[in-house]
Amino acid sequence: EVRNTQKEKIIEKEFGGLYEGKVAIYTTIKKPYYDYESDRVGVLGITTDIAEKIRSNEMLDEQKTILNEIINLLPQEIYLKDNEGKFLLVNKACADHHCISQEELIGKTDYDLFEKKYADEFHNLEQTILKEGNTKYINEEISIDIHNVRRIKSVMKMPFYLSDRRTNGILGLNIDITAAKAAEQKIKASEMRYKTLMEQASDGIYLSDDDGNIIEVNYKACEMFGYSLDEFYALNIKKLIAHDSINHHSVRIPNPKHKQSLILERKFLKKDGSPFTVELSVKLLDDGNHQAILRDVTERKKVEKILADNERKFRLLIENSTDL
Repeated sequence: EVRNTQKEKIIEKEFGGLYEGKVAIYTTIKKPYYDYESDRVGVLGITTDIAEKIRSNEMLDEQKTILNEIINLLPQEIYLKDNEGKFLLVNKACADHHCISQEELIGKTDYDLFEKKYADEFHNLEQTILKEGNTKYINEEISIDIHNVRRIKSVMKMPFYLSDRRTNGILGLNIDITAAKAAEQKIKASEMRYKTLMEQASDGIYLSDDDGNIIEVNYKACEMFGYSLDEFYALNIKKLIAHDSINHHSVRIPNPKHKQSLILERKFLKKDGSPFTVELSVKLLDDGNHQAILRDVTERKKVEKILADNERKFRLLIENSTDL
């Protein structure tokens, strides 16, 4: 054919026999040449062994496939953009976030996906990264997409050299923390409500560990004992119990299985050493700590004692009058 047409022919892939247990693969170039001595057209052949190159390309393709599968399994959004902000590569999480396929997302920019205000912010930041060549971390990036969904993300963006374009692009990693921030806000709101209840309570409240060390206390409890807030945090509640109260009252720990509170009376000592009687409601929490509500019943106990004395005197009076 080369002789007849006198045109060069390239055979991209040609298989040979086995060499060291592997099939030989060649690329062959056949060119016509004129032999002046014999006055005939001959063929000049150049053969290049491309077996290793093909195997290397196959291994590279396999590695790319595995890498893409791994990237697509990650819950974080991963993407690669060119220097104009067009998506060149996105993983499944990134496409799912925008409710389109990976193929549809390629070639789009942030202006196709977000309100202009946010797209401008993203574009300006990425242009700064390309200019300065530094990685940027944004702890909380807030945006509203074209579906009017508000998202909060933790973002990392860095310059990435695109060898085929001989220019830098942007490699990005987004972690959606919207749900985490919502949970964090709920916890803060719960803590605020708890703190408000603690501070507005008319009874003293404290939280201690199993050894009696104070973890949390409200101002009412500090007022009852005569300590400042800082002083109370350094105390151990067991050491505030009057000795005669310990001797006359056995200590019973609530059964955690029953989730019940133990109500008892204790005589405590104030900072100045004066005793006062407290009605104590103690509950064992799931984490092993103790929560207690204290109510000063000193005056009530005095009234009860007066009433008991009066009742005793009245009974004596009745008994004596009967004898008469």
